[in-house]
Amino acid sequence: MNIPFQTKSKRSKPRILIVGGNFAGLETVIHLNPDHVDVMMIDPCPFFEFYPNINEIVSSVKKPYQLVLSKENILRRHGHKWFQDHVVNIDPKKKQIHTQNRLTLSYDICVLAIGSVVNTYHVDGVNSHAMFFKNTVDCYAICLKLNELLEHNSSASVVIVGSGMEGIEAMGEILRKYRDNKSVEVHMVEQADRVFPQGPDEIGKELKRLCIPYSVFWHTGKRVIAVEPNHVVLDSNQTLPSDLTLWSAGIQASNLIFDSGLSNTANGWARVSNTLQSMYHNDIFAIGNACELPNPVSKQAYHAMEMGECAANNIGLYLNDKELIDVKLSNKPKLLSFGDIDTFLIAGKTVIAGSMIAAAKESVYQYVMNHYDSEWAIAKWLHICQRAYRGAYQLGWQTFGSLEAIQRLPNIRFL
Repeated sequence: MNIPFQTKSKRSKPRILIVGGNFAGLETVIHLNPDHVDVMMIDPCPFFEFYPNINEIVSSVKKPYQLVLSKENILRRHGHKWFQDHVVNIDPKKKQIHTQNRLTLSYDICVLAIGSVVNTYHVDGVNSHAMFFKNTVDCYAICLKLNELLEHNSSASVVIVGSGMEGIEAMGEILRKYRDNKSVEVHMVEQADRVFPQGPDEIGKELKRLCIPYSVFWHTGKRVIAVEPNHVVLDSNQTLPSDLTLWSAGIQASNLIFDSGLSNTANGWARVSNTLQSMYHNDIFAIGNACELPNPVSKQAYHAMEMGECAANNIGLYLNDKELIDVKLSNKPKLLSFGDIDTFLIAGKTVIAGSMIAAAKESVYQYVMNHYDSEWAIAKWLHICQRAYRGAYQLGWQTFGSLEAIQRLPNIRFL
């Protein structure tokens, strides 16, 4: 198979190999000049996915195609190369990577932007009987499963394991579509003693209040010890019936990081300095969810984008034997959506809630998709118009489409 990298004997530009290509990887790519470096991205997934809004696929508010862009097109428009494969090993001593298809690629600088993987905590039955919530494929499968359940059954019980952002947003979309169906039960299981333990306590209390009219049941301070085809077993010996189990209990680092010597602990994040260089190999940069800074930060898409830009700048400095710069990460507020029922803006300990805040999350989606959309001018403009129209229609319908929705509009409040 021909690999679109120059051979070492013929090349005149340093070879930059980017492993992984979502927010962090793509942001690195678009800030690298093809006149100065030979760049190739390798990733098993052909599409960039806008993860912050994949929850909306569950309720069919958005379709999968609205949240993806072709990585090959993005790379081509920026003068770089794309190769679809799965990296199974990085050999820092030989400066090579090995792929699932038994290819070996050499690099001068490697950028690791592989994100994270699901943490199952070795709970029996998770991989066999639970559904994950990591990408557009996962969320579309959940949507289809819910439709199938309600088409063939008069009732359904859904168990969501983990009340972090993923779990809360999944619940919100299920309620968006099925809250008026009293035969649909939703159970939220959280090991911590409160809902949404990663944020201010007021959010968990408000979520419980908002769910009082619906068939929602909270199980805090409980740990799942087994997932069976039709039920979930808790450490309290309680059994919850489950026609659909969603696993959103957390993430961990890919085994690739430890196996390649970029972390000193199994399932540990790649340890980097503030310049995003590996603590163990100066010619490897690790960014986005894959890395851990000396002072760890939350794993957010906007942090990944900032790291990608910094990594690209530092690659240029490194190749020219200049002093590298520290990454500067902004402290932007987080947006947590709960279907069309409510949206929360979280800025430190300050929380603002209100359905109108959903417009802010939609605006971020529109901006980032436009930022990465690499089509030619006319096609890109059509894409922008399509996304804007669909977003305005969807948001407008959720905001003004019913008396209940209109009554929620002035309900902007501090929690």
